[in-house]
Parts: sequence; C-alpha cells; structure tokens
Amino acid sequence: MGTGGKRNGTGCGCALAAAALIALPVLLLWTWHRSTAPPDVAALARSRPVAMVDEDVRADMDRRLTELTSALPGAVLIGDAVDDGCGATARTGFATGYEEPSCTRDVIRYLALTDPPPAAVATVEAALTAHGWRPDLPTGETAARPDRHRWRTGRQLDHFDPLHLALTGYTPGAPAAEPEPAAGTFVPWTVSADREAHPLPAADALTRATAAHRTLVAVRIHHTYFPVRPPAGVPVPPDPGTTACHSGSLCT
Repeated sequence: MGTGGKRNGTGCGCALAAAALIALPVLLLWTWHRSTAPPDVAALARSRPVAMVDEDVRADMDRRLTELTSALPGAVLIGDAVDDGCGATARTGFATGYEEPSCTRDVIRYLALTDPPPAAVATVEAALTAHGWRPDLPTGETAARPDRHRWRTGRQLDHFDPLHLALTGYTPGAPAAEPEPAAGTFVPWTVSADREAHPLPAADALTRATAAHRTLVAVRIHHTYFPVRPPAGVPVPPDPGTTACHSGSLCT
C-alpha cells in the first residue's frame, strides 16, 4: 500500500510538471499577443473622457476660427475640412506593439480673399497677431518658405497643450497640394477610428476661390487633445487608468 501511494504521488508530480510545461508557453504566447495586439481605438474614441475633452476643444477651435474670419473684412468662407479621431502607430524595428494611443482634431478652414497671394497671407497673419497667436517657426524658415507659416497659442483651457496653426497661400492656376500639418511631421496611424470626418480637398476649394476671382488661403488648426498632458513643471495627477483601452472604465 505504501509503495502504491508513493507511486501515485510521483505520478501526480509528473502530471503537474507536464501541465506547467504546457501552460508556460501558452501564457507567454498570450502575453506576447496582448502586448502586440492593436489597442481598441474605436472604444477609446467612444469613451466618455475623450468625448468630454473633445467637446471643449471643438468649442475653442470654433470660437477662434469665428474670431479670425470676422477679423477679415471681405473674406469669403469656402468651407471647412474636419478630421477628428483616435489612433495609434505600430512600433518599428525590434520593438513590438504600439505607441500610446492619442486623439487629435484637425480643422482646415478655406478662405477666399481679394488680396493677391503674398498680401492675402500677410492679411491673415495680421489678424492672427491681433488675436493672440504667435509665430511658431524655426529661425529662417519663414524666409525659406514664404507660402507656409506656422503659429501657436499659449496654454489652452485646462488641457495645457497649445493649438497649432499653419497658413498656406495658393496661387491661382498652380497645383493645389493639401495644406501641410500645423505641428511637426505627420505620422499616419496604423489603426484609427473617426469621431468626426468632413473632407474638403484643397483642389475643390481652389477651384471655387478662383471662380470668384479671389486668392485662397488655408488656415489649418491642429490639437492633440488626448491624453491630456501638463507642461513641464506642472504636477501630473494620478493616472486613473490606461489609455490603451484594452479594458477598464476608460473604454466606457
């Protein structure tokens, strides 16, 4: 009896060891899959925290664009292109997974002015200065690229980050390239989800402005509004959860 009991115990130990050997690779594979799986940006885009911040940012952008348009007598509003959504970019090289998801709002307002191209851009710049915007260009870039000018605001609402703005003046008859990003270099998301999307190609806007014998100027405003990040020197509040939105209250 004693020998049989010892044999049974040895058998149980071997079975447990075998189960562990099987479970370990499965666990490692599951962990790797979770770390490399794309974040649920669609759930993030629908989440209440994102909606609350986006509502404030949308109102602030609309107010600033209305102020600018009103400060340009005789300017004709051609239309707005809106791209608002959340996304994440896959890491490259030896790194796996995705960068932290973010949400941005990008609005391009196309205005038609009676001034010729250089003067039209200068007119808009004067209005920007009058409303508190300031240049956001490296030294010498304005002179090197006179058709594109970047501006920025200071601290925004309670969201800390500034709004970024870029001006693009168009010459009638020239190719109508899309306005350049208002901040930094545009890196397309690998996965994304729209919150609001209203396209208006620059070529269509230029055709309308040219038909009215006016100069087209594109005013592009961009803001990364989520996650909310305070500037250097401002205490960071405790993180209530992950913005990756794999699970948790942020996804609701």
